[in-house]
Amino acid sequence: DEISVNNATLPGRSTAEMISAGYATCDHLRRGVPVLDEVSAVERAYQFGQGTLFVSAATTHLCPDFAS
Repeated sequence: DEISVNNATLPGRSTAEMISAGYATCDHLRRGVPVLDEVSAVERAYQFGQGTLFVSAATTHLCPDFAS
């Protein structure tokens, strides 16, 4: 829901695909990928400019242990 509210929906992706992408983002961050690099990677991979909002939503809802 937060992804839609913040207009950070991945273009052409289903809800399940966005959740999977969110978990992948969490995995990348836990492995040490810098947040800004992950934002850029999400924007490149999905061809949209809301990577910051998407990564923020992922860390808030899917891996809050990373955000804390």
